[in-house]
Amino acid sequence: MMNKLKKIFLTAICAVLIGGAWMTDVSAQTVEEGTVAVNNSKLTAINLPNGALRVKDGNIPSEVSEVLEKMVAEGGEVVRQGEREVLMWGGNYQKSKGASMIQKLANDLRGAGWQYELAAKEQDVTFFTLIREEPSRRGLVGFFAATNEAFVLAVTEMLPNAQASDNEPNGGSKVSSAQAPDAAEESVISRDSSPAKAATAPKSLVGKWKRSGGAGGFRDYTGKTHYNSGEDVTFEFFADGSMQFLNEKNTLSITQCRISEITKIPGKFTVSGDEMIINLGTGTSIGTSSCEAKGNFKKTLSASTLTKKFVVKNLDSVFRPDAPLILCFDGAEGDACFERSK
Repeated sequence: MMNKLKKIFLTAICAVLIGGAWMTDVSAQTVEEGTVAVNNSKLTAINLPNGALRVKDGNIPSEVSEVLEKMVAEGGEVVRQGEREVLMWGGNYQKSKGASMIQKLANDLRGAGWQYELAAKEQDVTFFTLIREEPSRRGLVGFFAATNEAFVLAVTEMLPNAQASDNEPNGGSKVSSAQAPDAAEESVISRDSSPAKAATAPKSLVGKWKRSGGAGGFRDYTGKTHYNSGEDVTFEFFADGSMQFLNEKNTLSITQCRISEITKIPGKFTVSGDEMIINLGTGTSIGTSSCEAKGNFKKTLSASTLTKKFVVKNLDSVFRPDAPLILCFDGAEGDACFERSK
């Protein structure tokens, strides 16, 4: 979905948002006429930096509304648009503060329990998605826009489309491992846990399962701020019962240091019922750093064994109408789930 968003928006956004004509109109509105001073966001419930103004619904530029509508439309017929909110900062605002504003707001969103994910970025416009599971599941899409006139945060809800869900198999609910497409090929495994069959790798597991993560910036335990961090974690299972674990981390720090760490561990696995026994062999971890000598290392990792409960199912998310297969360990979501690579 992220690639689709970027392709759809590039042409329209360069002409509409980055051009700044609508921004001049909005910033010219007085607080009494077109905006209202606020301290918090009605949709995300976060406290806002000083000087925040909420643009009244009747004064939201049509160009902004159209972009939000297009973002929701990318979710397909299974979602519809809910409430929207457009916030702006003008007055003493300077465009040079745009990056720090985005960083602060993104951190505040994470602190409020939202999963913030960068969708696309083009010049002065940054698109993102937000998901929160508690107290109830919610999804938002939106963008930050920074111009010489003002800084804007625009968000809108993505709500389940009841009509579309009713027309879907299983009512649009989660698809269990037994209901996945091509059940004969993709079912988790036979529940026969006899030793002979448990040692055979089920077809539903064979292949690569990957989880990617990244952020525009984070602060580590030493207080050092890092930027452009990324981490890919991959499990690859083979039909003969062998496997490979791979963890790749890459960071560009605020001081422009390039830091990487790659961990590779071979192993064997067996499956019995909903349990996977993983016997990891001797692995290696190699680190490189363009700034610090201690960041350049090669470590040997000892062999180990672990047992995990697992499930293979279709991802249930308004942001992924393609419902890809995911492998989740210990019944957990988020960081414990890995998407099957095509």
